[in-house]
Amino acid sequence: MTQTLTEIFDAEGGDKGSFFCHVGTSENLAHKYTYIYEQYMEAYRDQQFNMLEIGVCCPFFPGASLRSWYEYFPNARIFGLDIIDCSRFDNDRVKTFIVNQTSEIQLRRFLQDSPSFKFIIDDGCHDERAITISLGTLFPALESGGIYFIEDLHVVHKDNLLRLVDKKFTSPFIDQDKIDYINNHIAEAVFSQDQKMCIIKKL
Repeated sequence: MTQTLTEIFDAEGGDKGSFFCHVGTSENLAHKYTYIYEQYMEAYRDQQFNMLEIGVCCPFFPGASLRSWYEYFPNARIFGLDIIDCSRFDNDRVKTFIVNQTSEIQLRRFLQDSPSFKFIIDDGCHDERAITISLGTLFPALESGGIYFIEDLHVVHKDNLLRLVDKKFTSPFIDQDKIDYINNHIAEAVFSQDQKMCIIKKL
């Protein structure tokens, strides 16, 4: 029987699924993002496309999301960015890069030899500046109709990010041309999971 995305992430141990505890504890800290992801992604499960995730080597479950996406999307190419070397997770369809998401230079260097993406997921350092620099730099690399996900916003100051919903996003961290590009290319932006996740669909 084909597994759901939640079942796959639960088996790999990541906090995106329905159950996750730190070692030695019993409190369920899972964010249940997989229920949201599957709503947007299931229709593409067997298609060929590229996806990108920022933040793929959390010390509690290193590489779990890469393994999960690899299993869920049998024909997709998966790219991962992190500030440390994650090449041990590379395989025939997974490729990782050392990139600091707070550095536009490093992000742009990564994009020089990269394809466009159907999905981009920011599960990086959960800081407004980093999130904004990444969004401003990577959003142009998202395909038309593609979706940009930002996780764990419950720990982020997000007054500016909330303006994405009305296409009135602003930020002191990126240039106005990037802000204008984002606002002018949003098909829809919504917040989910008690505003812990932002989902931005591109025109």
